[in-house]
Amino acid sequence: MSSQESALTMVAVPPEEYESFADGLRNYLPDSYQIEFMLRLYCKYRHLTVLNSTLYAPSDRNLRYKMAVITPVCALKKIRTISIFWSDCHVSKDAVFYLLRSLPITSWQLPCTIRQMPFHLQPTMHKIIHKLSGGVLNHVTPIPTVVLSLAPADTLPIPQLPEGYYFKKLDGTFAEETLRYWSPSYTETKESMSFFLETLPSAGIFYRNKSGEEMKKNLGPILKEFSEQDECTWRINGENATNNSGLIEESTFEELGHRAREVRHLRDELASFVVLKHGSDTGMTFTHEKHRRKGLGRAVTLYLAHELHSKGIPVIVHVVVDYEMSINMHKQMGFKYMTHSCFPVYCPKNFDFESVPRLPLFIKTFSSTPDKWFDISGEE
Repeated sequence: MSSQESALTMVAVPPEEYESFADGLRNYLPDSYQIEFMLRLYCKYRHLTVLNSTLYAPSDRNLRYKMAVITPVCALKKIRTISIFWSDCHVSKDAVFYLLRSLPITSWQLPCTIRQMPFHLQPTMHKIIHKLSGGVLNHVTPIPTVVLSLAPADTLPIPQLPEGYYFKKLDGTFAEETLRYWSPSYTETKESMSFFLETLPSAGIFYRNKSGEEMKKNLGPILKEFSEQDECTWRINGENATNNSGLIEESTFEELGHRAREVRHLRDELASFVVLKHGSDTGMTFTHEKHRRKGLGRAVTLYLAHELHSKGIPVIVHVVVDYEMSINMHKQMGFKYMTHSCFPVYCPKNFDFESVPRLPLFIKTFSSTPDKWFDISGEE
């Protein structure tokens, strides 16, 4: 190895420098958006601590903001996960190879997912991954996405919800439910999803599907567990427990403490939701089938967008390029094209995909060629 090659090393950036590092990345937008936004989100919520994520940058000060890596970026342990950016005008393919090889990664032969890499870097990344793994990672499925952003000035007002529906933030108790209805999210666990829901902004639309009288009948046996005080029982079963619409007051449920969700689900049904993912984009948008065609997906997206703007958080979405309906829906809400990115999954030829829960469904759902894995073994 030449002295020039040995000088190409990556070093960990201290968390106290994340904000200034994000400022430096702005000179390389839009390619650097993913890592910049992740760092800004970290400065506000410290959310990456649950993943033990680390930011790496070249030790050469001349290259400091021209390449960056965050790893891991998901809770999944069986597959390596990274986010990466480099300026191909300033950092050569060979330099990227040596910089990545210097990372404290024990083996590049594990299956690898790259979370939202600039699309035009993908052919070069194929070659680098194949070379880093010694030819073991020789297959890839590409998942190209369109990146759309929503500026505050372009954000439409939040539409009024149909009768019986209301907005509310999701908490950690919804982790299993959100993963169940967004099953392709193979990179997360129930524990990590619970942490992100507790930590990061999210929005849900709930449906009040039971009358006050029906709820008082259903809740009676359960609520007796919470308190033996007459006042608590009276508040639940008495007139003060309902509002003018005959529905149980929200404040009543808030008094139930950590088991409030267990009781609340008897009354309120989660109809639609969207979350701010730890990768800095909003997504996992889902509306239950019986609540569709009511504009709930649009409403919950705009609701969260207004909240994020109020907190100074950029609003971006990643949409698979083939999902024209979703792209058009977001454009109608004021989203504008920002760039293209990709979500490649690299693996050995005989990797057992069934060993990773939800991974086969993820590939089938999002890959532009779900039945075809591209062989990159012929590339250097």
